[in-house]
Amino acid sequence: MKKNLVNKWVIPCLLALLFAVPSLFAGTPYYDEEMPYGPFYIQSAQEFTKSWKGCWDVPGNPKNFKKGQNINVWHITKQDSIRDDRQFYIRSMSGGTYDFGSMLPPRKNRVDVAGGKTANGTNVLLWSSNGGMNQRFRLKHMGKGRWKIYTMTGKVLCLAGRSSKNGTNVHIWDDHNGPWCEWVFIDVKTRSQFIPKPPITVSLKEACTDTNGNRGRRYFGAASAKKIRRDNAATSIHDTVNAMGDDRVAAIQNITLAARDNKKSSVRMLVYEELSLVDTSKAKKSFALRLQMKMVKETIEATAKHETDNLAKKYLNTLIKNM
Repeated sequence: MKKNLVNKWVIPCLLALLFAVPSLFAGTPYYDEEMPYGPFYIQSAQEFTKSWKGCWDVPGNPKNFKKGQNINVWHITKQDSIRDDRQFYIRSMSGGTYDFGSMLPPRKNRVDVAGGKTANGTNVLLWSSNGGMNQRFRLKHMGKGRWKIYTMTGKVLCLAGRSSKNGTNVHIWDDHNGPWCEWVFIDVKTRSQFIPKPPITVSLKEACTDTNGNRGRRYFGAASAKKIRRDNAATSIHDTVNAMGDDRVAAIQNITLAARDNKKSSVRMLVYEELSLVDTSKAKKSFALRLQMKMVKETIEATAKHETDNLAKKYLNTLIKNM
């Protein structure tokens, strides 16, 4: 009887609590835009600009990944900075989460909170990718390129004993403030610190409907595909432009030029696809709008000519045909 009671009530409740944990932090301003993949040196913020101490390291100069390899910190010299055991990648996952991995081959390894435990001092190591929540993390930008790395249970990755000496362990602890629990992501190729762009304060609707194009440039020129998809799900670009009446021709031009400046081909493809759905038939009935559309069409043809992404170019050509 007791066993049945456990199966019927206790286990489902525990499972519900487990999967509800991420929602406890839903109000926390985690960074949920797209992070560069890397590879990065991940250095303690308390050493950044002072020295090359405090960088994540897999001890022992390994050539390949093996389950259970520890992560501590070590001083990077010019000679050993090219080693894969000092380099890590960041991969965007669902729900604004990320996983980390070493560049050691094979790259099916993941940074892992040992055993999925939550106690202060639990070790951080490398393990085979298994999709577990103990291999997922959230990032919070503290400003000036300094980051906290949170486990899915709200702990932070930090230096043991607040020390950045060679061999110091990386483990988890209750969330608190201090440079020993903040990290800096340094691009391996450029040796530059990754600092995210300021948050975009312009809304998608404002970016579409501003006939001067200034807000459009601030939005479409800088937004990630992830942000545009999220905003577009609430108010689509083509619906917004279709509701603009005679101003829609100018809007098409402004949005095209703004998106053209975005370096992410995924953004250009998404925006051009939306523009290809805009109804331009009503504009063709007006002599003045036909003249305007002819000039806009020439601008879009020039944009298509220099577009390097084949899918983005395909949507631009569809837009040109519609005009």
